[in-house]
Amino acid sequence: SASGPLTLQAGDAITLNLGAIHGTTVTLTANHDGATDGVAGAITQTGGAITADTLSMQAAGISLESASNAFTAVTLTNAAGAVGVFDTGPLALGAITQNDTGVVAIVTTGAITQTAPLSRGTGAGFNLAVGTTLDAGADITLTQPNDIGTGNITLQAMNSAGTAAAAGAITYTSAGNIAADTIQTTANVTLSAPTGAITQVGGAGTGIQAAGLAVTAQSITLNATDLGASLNAFSALSVTASGAGTSDIRTQAVGGLK
Repeated sequence: SASGPLTLQAGDAITLNLGAIHGTTVTLTANHDGATDGVAGAITQTGGAITADTLSMQAAGISLESASNAFTAVTLTNAAGAVGVFDTGPLALGAITQNDTGVVAIVTTGAITQTAPLSRGTGAGFNLAVGTTLDAGADITLTQPNDIGTGNITLQAMNSAGTAAAAGAITYTSAGNIAADTIQTTANVTLSAPTGAITQVGGAGTGIQAAGLAVTAQSITLNATDLGASLNAFSALSVTASGAGTSDIRTQAVGGLK
């Protein structure tokens, strides 16, 4: 632990199984030869907790999923493999770069915001899964020009048990296209892709469930069904067509369209 910055750099992978890691800024770097060849190992947490104002990581595969983690901001660069991060309380996402196709999954017990865009780096794209778990609801606000390339998004504001939607507003902005997998809340959802298209993945268990949906894009196709029934459920809809594309949106019930 440290009262100021704390840096841990390894020649290969880093496995954390300590009682606690404390520092104002905690930096974890996993490189095969001390960051001179740019080849990274994995960072894995099998126990303990990380407490910090800012957590910064560079690795090839990241798994920090202790229920005791508590940091207020995170930045990371991942060379290969998936990323899984759990945090208690609110979390601000700094620069998140995923150079591989592995999913980036971030779950917190408080609101999630961002101060820099998500980036696919040198990769084609990655799937993004962001969730909050709080009975009163915790917002997900990702309004930077995010670029996850060919990947899709899952955004869920859930109760503490993760079993039902809660009242956390969800906002997501893309620098390109948006492919929606599962989006779930009892509050409103806002999706914006001013220069691209908004589509959805489709398939059982997916869809958009919200009080209201507001979408902005060049073209919008949210028409996925399962056994003839729409996978979407929202009671208010606002559409802004930023180009000459078409819109095809289906839901179980729409209370208003403007």
